[in-house]
Amino acid sequence: MGPAPASRHSPLTPSFTVRLGQPQQPPVLSSIPMAAVVYHVQADWDPEADVWVATSDDVPGLATDASTIETPTEKLRTMIPELLKANQLVSGDPSEAISFELTSHRQERVRLAS
Repeated sequence: MGPAPASRHSPLTPSFTVRLGQPQQPPVLSSIPMAAVVYHVQADWDPEADVWVATSDDVPGLATDASTIETPTEKLRTMIPELLKANQLVSGDPSEAISFELTSHRQERVRLAS
């Protein structure tokens, strides 16, 4: 099968602020204000598995999938803070908030109308 023609898509790029749980470790990023840090997450459509797959180079260990783009968004609100705390990248101070940006990409091939 040859390459698919370029398609028009509009990536979804909402930003979210997530409150963290109880403090466990001092912040590793103490020299950078947390408001200035935005964790980037990429969600790609996997047509073979029929799911969205979300991963991030910014959040070690992050990988999740779901059948709708809304579901990984909900999962990420919990997973990102948990993984950042587990990797000792944030303190977990409840007054601290983090931001993440989810960018999605889905390419489809459709037949021309006759």
